[in-house]
Amino acid sequence: MESHRTRLLTRHVKAAVRAGELMLAGRAIADAREAAGCAIAADPTSERAYGLLARTHLVDGDRSGARLAVATCLDVLADSTSTLIRPPVHSSPR
Repeated sequence: MESHRTRLLTRHVKAAVRAGELMLAGRAIADAREAAGCAIAADPTSERAYGLLARTHLVDGDRSGARLAVATCLDVLADSTSTLIRPPVHSSPR
């Protein structure tokens, strides 16, 4: 059941990002930004979704918004990898 859920989530995120890319190509910037937001809400670690979000800001002339999207992505990815990769716990002799 979990693999089915994961597969559906992955498909949803890919579809939202692709739809957003098409909207951005058609200059529907607000709609593309909303699609990126939906993808990020579904998968906060989606680099493609953050990339789309950054591009919507760039097309809109908002460089600081684009930088914030990239910085947020990096922070989220750093947090997610730090929870996945934990240093081994060693017991110290007393």
